[in-house]
Amino acid sequence: MSNEQKGGNLASKAAKLAQLAKGLAETIKGAMVGGLKGAAIAAAKNFAPQLIKIAVGILVFLLLLPAIIFFALPNMLWQAVPTPGTYL
Repeated sequence: MSNEQKGGNLASKAAKLAQLAKGLAETIKGAMVGGLKGAAIAAAKNFAPQLIKIAVGILVFLLLLPAIIFFALPNMLWQAVPTPGTYL
């Protein structure tokens, strides 16, 4: 990896850290001004993209879980009972 790529990576990390610090500061300011409700609103505003990604991931998992169980269940049932004449 070249020095330019490392520097760009470092700059990217520094920018993300600065954005996180700004969001955290706004959340603390919201907590001081509006209490728990203000902190929740400030956190939701600042961390909405991350929260949306997490919510979409959970939704996809919950939608696929029944399909995985539905398609795996017959295999689990018929593989559990050995047929006569077959040995491992």
